[in-house]
Amino acid sequence: MKNVCICVLADDWNLEIRNVSLEDDGLYECQILGSKSRSNAASLTVHVPPQNTFIDGGRVKEVIEDQNVTLSCISRGGRPAPNVI
Repeated sequence: MKNVCICVLADDWNLEIRNVSLEDDGLYECQILGSKSRSNAASLTVHVPPQNTFIDGGRVKEVIEDQNVTLSCISRGGRPAPNVI
């Protein structure tokens, strides 16, 4: 992992992830080995903002009176997936 720094500060072990990216998403585990071995795990979920929204087909639409038109709002990307309303 290129963005990881394992740091020791005042007898505490810390895992610092700099410039978090989607690749850092996952399960991390801390282990203490000795006469009483212990471990604890944490799940890291990386959220990614969606791209800007847009109206499918462009910003200008023309329609004849008494006809139907559908305007679709689109947003790509994002984690978790965005709710488009």
